[in-house]
Amino acid sequence: MSERTSKVEKNVMNTETVTATPVPANRRRVWILSIVAAVSLPTALWTIVDPLAGHELVAASGGQTMHVTLPWVIAGAMAPGMIGLGLSMVLRRLTKHSRIVWLIVSILALAGSLGSPLGGTTTTTVLVLMTMHLMVGAAIIPGGLKLTTR
Repeated sequence: MSERTSKVEKNVMNTETVTATPVPANRRRVWILSIVAAVSLPTALWTIVDPLAGHELVAASGGQTMHVTLPWVIAGAMAPGMIGLGLSMVLRRLTKHSRIVWLIVSILALAGSLGSPLGGTTTTTVLVLMTMHLMVGAAIIPGGLKLTTR
């Protein structure tokens, strides 16, 4: 009888080990790579345009002008990236249609964000800032789609 009891306990322990798995490493990898790409791409463009080519990225907002500096570029990529990827993970848990909901929400958010670069003081600035927004979207949208997959 004690031999049978030990077999049952062994099976229970194996089951507990299987069900207590952490977040898969591939999800963490997707999250990290998406954020790194979302920050790196516009940072590289800013580096080429502003300090190397000497074109100051200046935007007008609320009657004031603002120089777009590297910290603004990094924060402007990281904040929406983290929020967006977090939303994709929440949607994955809440609905069976998380991929389509994520795709619609992320495209609408990207489209809405393209209005802010219109405050650029030159055509070049407007085009560079829009390109930066598109770069962040190009990194975050596919990452979010991957994270919504069950």
